[in-house]
Amino acid sequence: MMLTLLLLTPLVSQQGESEWPLQIPTEDTREAELLDKTIWSPNLRPDARGFLATRSAPTLELGRVRLEIDHARFEYSGLLNGTSSVSEDRVFADGYFRAPSSAAVARTEVRAEYGLSENSTLRLLIPFESRRVTYRTAADTTERHTAQGLADVQVAGSVGLSFRDREQAEFTLGLRVPTGSTRETERSGTGFRLPYFQQLGGGTYAVEPGFRWTRWGKDWSFGAGAHASLPFDRNDQGWRLGEVLHGQAWASRRVDAYRSIVLGLEYEHKEPVEGADPLLAPTFDPSEDPEHTGGQLFALNAGVHMEVEAGHHVALEIGLPIWQDLNGPQIEQDFHFRVAWWMSF
Repeated sequence: MMLTLLLLTPLVSQQGESEWPLQIPTEDTREAELLDKTIWSPNLRPDARGFLATRSAPTLELGRVRLEIDHARFEYSGLLNGTSSVSEDRVFADGYFRAPSSAAVARTEVRAEYGLSENSTLRLLIPFESRRVTYRTAADTTERHTAQGLADVQVAGSVGLSFRDREQAEFTLGLRVPTGSTRETERSGTGFRLPYFQQLGGGTYAVEPGFRWTRWGKDWSFGAGAHASLPFDRNDQGWRLGEVLHGQAWASRRVDAYRSIVLGLEYEHKEPVEGADPLLAPTFDPSEDPEHTGGQLFALNAGVHMEVEAGHHVALEIGLPIWQDLNGPQIEQDFHFRVAWWMSF
């Protein structure tokens, strides 16, 4: 420790205390930066982005890099047909032998972003997933199956347009690459193919356009956005994921120079799987029937975003579905939470 101080002392004396590169700005200094129009950037603010479902923060300046790790967990239980609850016994009475009773999906994303110019950013997203489902059978036995591994990688480019001071619209065009498995099977020794819900990828390329608008005030920020996933032709197993439309709207309140709270509404519409995997039995389990996939969901999200150190941000959020309409019988979502860390340099 003493050696470190001796080594650093000449640097401090040469550069001067005000220029010391590891000096963390005081709250008053950061407040001045947030209000200074000559150096203002949305990425300085703790409320730079909406909630984490928006996938990314605002576009980066030329040459800047942002690295992020985002972890989300989704919990499911119970069955819905449309908006009505359905019991497992009712499913068995309709002739099915097995039905999902609960599930947990964990998704960890590693994201890298690079500022190509003053208003355009290139993004790479590498996701890893674990999909665990508990099934109940008509014979009143329980099965648990898990699929885990690399999901579909995404690459995208974004262009930000500033219409006026502290307002930005961002257009994104991405491509989903079929790196996730579509051949996941039961690991109990039977080798049976797992249902569509437990496959890690779509097996085909998909184009993913998106749009986001954000307005930052002195203490408040507001925004809305939407993005879609439009898969190409069917995969080698004879099916493709349905088209997805995802919309968000949010409001953030800056508590101080380093913390903010966010409240947002999220909407998701998924079309059913198109085609069918010949190794799945639609009459055995409703989740093996492509017609019993997809649906709509509204969820309310709330969270806290913080700058914990210069350039380092942490966010924690929880989301609760407030309305679901599923092509059932299909397992319904109970809640989800997300935690993320990102840094810019």
